[in-house]
Amino acid sequence: MAEKIKNNDFIEIDYTGKDRESGIVFDTTKEDVAKQNGLYNPKVTYRSIIVCVGEKQVIPGLDKELEGKEASKTYSVEISPEDGFGKKNAKLLRIIPAHVFKKQKLNPVPGLQVNVDGAIGLVKTAGGGRVIVDFNHPLSGKTLVYEVEIKRLVTDNKEKIQSFLDIIGMKGAEIEVSGDSAKIKLKMALPDEIRQKLSEKLQELVKLKKIEFVKEKKASSSPKKETKKAPEKASSPE
Repeated sequence: MAEKIKNNDFIEIDYTGKDRESGIVFDTTKEDVAKQNGLYNPKVTYRSIIVCVGEKQVIPGLDKELEGKEASKTYSVEISPEDGFGKKNAKLLRIIPAHVFKKQKLNPVPGLQVNVDGAIGLVKTAGGGRVIVDFNHPLSGKTLVYEVEIKRLVTDNKEKIQSFLDIIGMKGAEIEVSGDSAKIKLKMALPDEIRQKLSEKLQELVKLKKIEFVKEKKASSSPKKETKKAPEKASSPE
């Protein structure tokens, strides 16, 4: 029997998420699925991702469902609103005067996505000089279905560290793993507190005794070679 996925395991997955009620696909790691469902973005790289189970690197419900599953298998899991994007919050429905949108030369028709003071919302109704805008997440209150393929269990420590750093936006790090320690070279220096917390977290997840963050040294320019001057000719005595 295949080994069960445990909390803090690193696994490579492909997934597609859809709204159970409408069947509309809202997220996927697969390029062909994105194209078939009108989600394709040429600026996005579609590929499987490596996540650490239990570290909330995917939505909470999917994170919980991954534990106990087996590698090299595909599963269909249902996620409740509480474990997905949350329930609808009535406090996030705001009434906004229509003149606010007129100043922006916008016609606030129902279904229009708008930006109000940096917050993205969806126009629900408009009339009588008032516009009701819903600032809930578009998928709040929805039951979701994820098709997830667990491709493999990741065992290489360098790959684990790289995937963790990629998830938190620290791409391009140079990683050296030797025995039970690792050295991570970054282009910029990290504040002491952040460096310590990251080191402790990675030690816990990757099971290494020592993880060191260092700033990458700039290659020093080679010193200029001195050009020997020809000896000056002695002047002839008059």
